[in-house]
Amino acid sequence: MSMSVSANKGQASFEFMIVIIFLSILFAATIPTLGDRQVALTEREVSQQGKAIADTIAYEFDLAMAQGDGYYRNFELPAEIAYSDYNVTVDNGTVLVEWAQTQRFTGTAASDVDGEIEPGVNAIENQDGTIVVVEE
Repeated sequence: MSMSVSANKGQASFEFMIVIIFLSILFAATIPTLGDRQVALTEREVSQQGKAIADTIAYEFDLAMAQGDGYYRNFELPAEIAYSDYNVTVDNGTVLVEWAQTQRFTGTAASDVDGEIEPGVNAIENQDGTIVVVEE
């Protein structure tokens, strides 16, 4: 009888070890997939931030064009995109936002822009159809 109980305990221990090994392998295989998914979601969110900045600038320029000569407005942009500095270029009706080897752009009705848009507070004025970035 003691031989049978001892064999059952050994069998149970062996089965428990197999289950633990199987779960460990399953866990190890799942972790990289979850990490990759998180990285992709973060990259998408950062890309959307860049696009939102470009869209904000285009909106402000389009609003200034629609309001006509003499229109003046302040607007604010984030200081960084995902802890990275960024640059804004406006050329021939295109607003381009660049950061960390990434870029996003959008179109605008304003084809003639004088001055540079910077992170932080910006002031623009429509002067006879030219959008002028006003130094403050």
